[in-house]
Amino acid sequence: MTTALLLIITLISCLAAIARPWIGVIAYYTLALLSPDGFWPWIFNNSRISLYVAIATILGLTFSILKKEINFSNIKNKQTTALILLALVVNTSHFLSPYYGVYVGQIIPPGEALVIFNKLLIFYFISILLIDDNKKLMYLVSVLIVTAIIYTIWSNNIYFSGNLWATSDNGRLKGVGRYLDENVFSVLFVSAIPFIYFYTSILKNKFLKYSVLLMVPLAWHSLFLIGSRGALIALLVTTLVIAFRSHSKIFGSVVLFGLLVAVVNYGGTIYERSTNTVNTAQTDSEEPLNPRIITWTAGLEMIKDRPLLGVGIEQFQTAGIEYIDGRVLVAHNTFLQFATQAGLLAGFIYLWFFYNFFITFKFINKASIDPFNLCISNAMFISSIGYFICAIFLNLMITEMLYFLLIINITNLNQVNKEVLSNKDINI
Repeated sequence: MTTALLLIITLISCLAAIARPWIGVIAYYTLALLSPDGFWPWIFNNSRISLYVAIATILGLTFSILKKEINFSNIKNKQTTALILLALVVNTSHFLSPYYGVYVGQIIPPGEALVIFNKLLIFYFISILLIDDNKKLMYLVSVLIVTAIIYTIWSNNIYFSGNLWATSDNGRLKGVGRYLDENVFSVLFVSAIPFIYFYTSILKNKFLKYSVLLMVPLAWHSLFLIGSRGALIALLVTTLVIAFRSHSKIFGSVVLFGLLVAVVNYGGTIYERSTNTVNTAQTDSEEPLNPRIITWTAGLEMIKDRPLLGVGIEQFQTAGIEYIDGRVLVAHNTFLQFATQAGLLAGFIYLWFFYNFFITFKFINKASIDPFNLCISNAMFISSIGYFICAIFLNLMITEMLYFLLIINITNLNQVNKEVLSNKDINI
């Protein structure tokens, strides 16, 4: 019965994606961010629904192009140009890698990693062509908000029902599907919380507003259950910025005070992890205080040796054998991941994205009077700060969130540019 229902939903989604391809974008990112196959593996059973939705969306986009319904000016911007250049560099680095064809047991083989990277970029281009007004942008942002709320309710239910032991790893809550890695799981919450908070500022229904706002402290609790130290730093910083950017300074102060209380009461898991790391390093001379320091040092040496094209995508561990004694870990830093695997240019493009987030934020907050676009601008900027802090400690080059944020950023900017041009026409 459930399999038949899934087939019907998939068929409806694909037909809707062909007729209205922007719906296909929403469906695709719902599957990508929510990862429902992790919740219900017995229903999805390795089905390739995302692939079918993607194909239907591409067909719908093709028909829309033939009917001349697509505005290609949406891709004429510096961010998209930078992504094109990044794609060229990453693909070139893969095929010219000195380790091309070598595989030493990475979780994701280099060839497969390149396919994932290219898929992420392809759907970026599809999305910015199809998400071309505020209504569609609202649906896209809602995918992130609803996904975070679902995982917030799920994780808190596990805790309060006393079932944390069943889904934990050394006391840390694990997610499902693509969020089995606790640190990647934490990025979802850090990235979504600013959107949840600022989205409530444009909700008119008070019951809905405060119901959604209640998810913020519950999402904090989810992060404490996950126990990511980098995510806690990101949460503290982003909450400070949220309090500063809050329309109500009193309410912003309440939010900040609430987080401090939560840290005092629920930060024990993270403190324990830090204490255990130090104790292990003191009792075991072979165990470094932080293995990230070793991998970061090796990464800098790789960049020094191969600054132009790096060692190739997902070849850090292969190259690391020449730089690190013992077990070779991943880069544990997204900038180093880009720079070591595809060269310094790729690393600088990655850093430029965050500079561009800031420039876009400043422009929109000066140029726009639309409450929705201002809401998204504030949330987007603060979310990018949180993401960047998490990425200092994690490999996120081929995860969805960065490219999803890039889509939101440029789509919001495109809408504000339309608003500015419209106001000029009116003034004339």
